Amino acid sequence: MTKNLTKKLIGEAMRQDFWLFLNYGFGAKFYCETKRDEDWLDSTVHENLANWFQKHVEEWESWRRAGIRKTKKLLVCIPRGFGKSTAITAAGSCWLHLRNPELVTLISSYGEERSAAFLGVIKSVFEGKSSFGWWNDVYGSWEPTDGREWKVTSIVHAMRKHTETRDPSFEITSINKGATGGRPDVFILDDPISEDKIGEDPNHVDKAVRHFRSMEFAVKTNGLWIVALTRKTDADVASAIMSADGVKSFAETGMRPKDVQEVETGVWDVFFMSARDPLGKPTLPRVWTDDKLNEVERVNPLRFAAELMNEPAEGRHAPLKKEFVDKLYINYDQIPPDLRYSVHIDTAFKEREKVARGDDNVIALVGHSTDGSGIVYFLDALVSNRWNSEQFLEQLVGLYQRLKMQGKRPFAMTDENVGGGKQGLFEQAVQSHFHAVGMSAPQITFVTRTKASKESRIRISMDYWLMGKVRLVRGHLGIDKLAHQMIRYGIVPFDDVAEAFSDCFMPGVYVPEKRMKGQVDNTVAMKRPLDDYIYPRREKKKDDELSIMSPWWN
Repeated sequence: MTKNLTKKLIGEAMRQDFWLFLNYGFGAKFYCETKRDEDWLDSTVHENLANWFQKHVEEWESWRRAGIRKTKKLLVCIPRGFGKSTAITAAGSCWLHLRNPELVTLISSYGEERSAAFLGVIKSVFEGKSSFGWWNDVYGSWEPTDGREWKVTSIVHAMRKHTETRDPSFEITSINKGATGGRPDVFILDDPISEDKIGEDPNHVDKAVRHFRSMEFAVKTNGLWIVALTRKTDADVASAIMSADGVKSFAETGMRPKDVQEVETGVWDVFFMSARDPLGKPTLPRVWTDDKLNEVERVNPLRFAAELMNEPAEGRHAPLKKEFVDKLYINYDQIPPDLRYSVHIDTAFKEREKVARGDDNVIALVGHSTDGSGIVYFLDALVSNRWNSEQFLEQLVGLYQRLKMQGKRPFAMTDENVGGGKQGLFEQAVQSHFHAVGMSAPQITFVTRTKASKESRIRISMDYWLMGKVRLVRGHLGIDKLAHQMIRYGIVPFDDVAEAFSDCFMPGVYVPEKRMKGQVDNTVAMKRPLDDYIYPRREKKKDDELSIMSPWWN
C-alpha cells in the first residue's frame, strides 16, 4: 500500500467519523497525552458527544441532499471544563468543512475577541500550524495562496471551489454586533454569556438572548444551528431553548435537566450533562474530582450550580427553595385586620443608567403584625420599568388614596438616597401630588443603597423568610415577581422588587418578635457573618485564551 493511498484512506475515515477526527485529525488525543495536566478528553463522555453530533449532522446533510427545507438545531449544554468549545466549535467546524468545503459558517460569542479566538484556532489548523493533529499531513494546508480573504474576522479557505460565493467560509460576530448581513449555512453560538460581563452590564443576559433570537432571520432556512454553552443564569439562552422553544430530543447517552421534558413541538436536539450524575458521582473525574466539586460548591455555590451542574436555579446553593416559598403564600381572607403598614419604593426613573438597562420602578406595600409575632405580610407590589416620574407619582398617590378609603395610613415610606439634588426635587414633587388631591404627603426615609449594602440587606431579609416571618398574598403579579427574585437571587439580572421589600426589615420599620421569658432566641440566623455570601472569583491566567484545548478555555 502506497503512502498516498494510506493518507487517502485515513483522511476518508476521519471525514466519515467525527470521533476519529477529533482524536487524530484535530489532535485532541495527542494534546491531552502531551499535556497531562490538561487531560480532559474522555473515551465515554466525548465519544458519546461526538457520536451524537455526527448523527445529527448526517441527518441534516441528508435533508439538504433531498431538497428538504428544514432547520437542524443542536444544543450542547455541558459543564465548564468539559471541552465543548474545543470539541464542537473548533473541531466540529473543521470537520463540517472537511465534509462540505462550500459551507458558510458564522461564529458568535459574548464578545468579538472571544469569537476571533475560536476562528484563530480554526485558522491554525487549516494553515497546518497545529502541533498535535494530523491535518497537515493528511489534508495539507488550506491556507489560500491566491489572495483570498484570510483575516482575523473572516476567511475563505483554499478548498472552496465556488469562489463566486459572496459570503466567506468563516466569519465572526458577537452578541454586541449582531448579524453580519450574510446568510450562513451554519451558525455557531458558543458561550454567549460571560460571568464578568454580567457584573459590568445588567442587560448582558437579555442582550445575549436578543442576539440569539435575531439570528432566526439571518441563518438559512435549511441551516444548522449549534449552540454550545455552560449555563450562567436561569434566564439565559439555554432557558430560551429548553423552556420557550422546546426540546425535540435529549441524547440517550447524555443526561436530562430537572423539570424539562421533550415536547412534540420541540425543535432542539440537546446533549446535556452535569458534573455529577443522579447518584452524585463525578461524570468527568479526570477534570472535576469529587473533592474539587465539593470545594467549589462550598466556596461558590451559585456558580457551582450554574456552571457545573447546569441547573442555575437548583441545588443546595439556593437559600430559598421554591417549595419552601410556595408554603408562605396565603389567601386574602387570611390577612389579619389589625396590621400596621409601610411603603417601600424604588425609583429607577431618577437615574438615566437605570432607565437604560431596564430597571424596575417599584411601589411595595407591607403589613406588619401587631401581635408580637414579628411576621410581615407582603401585600402588593406595583412594578414597571416604563413609568416616568409623573406616572410613578400617580400610582403612588392612587395607592395611598385606596388605603385611606380603607381607614389605613402607612407609618413609614422608604426610598433610595440619590445625590445631585434629585432627592429634594423628588420630595417636592411628592408633596405637590399629594396636596393636589387634598392629602398630607408622607415623610420619606431615604436609604443609601450601594451594591454592597443592597446585597447585605437582601441576604439578611432571606433570614427572615427562612425563619417563617414572611407571608405572601396570592393573586398579585408583583408578589410573584418578588418570590421569583428571592428564590433566584444572584442569578436573575434584576432584583429591584426584592431590594424594595428588603427595606421593611430595617431598624425603625421592622418590629421584631417579642419573646416571652425563657423563649429560645430564634433570630440567631441574623447574627451569622455575611462571609458565606462573598464568592471569590478565579483569577484569569495569562495564557487562558492562548491554550487551544485547555479546559479553562472551554
